[in-house]
Amino acid sequence: MEADAADTTPLVGMRLLDGHSLYVEVEDGGRVIIEPRATG
Repeated sequence: MEADAADTTPLVGMRLLDGHSLYVEVEDGGRVIIEPRATG
C-alpha cells in the first residue's frame, strides 16, 4: 500500500475529528462510527 503525506494544515473535517476515534467499514452499506476518545 502506498500513502502520501502533505506538510500542511489539516482539512477542516479532520480538525473536527481531533480527540475522536473514527472507524470505517469499507464495504457497500458499511458503518462509520465516530466516538470521543477516553481521556485519562
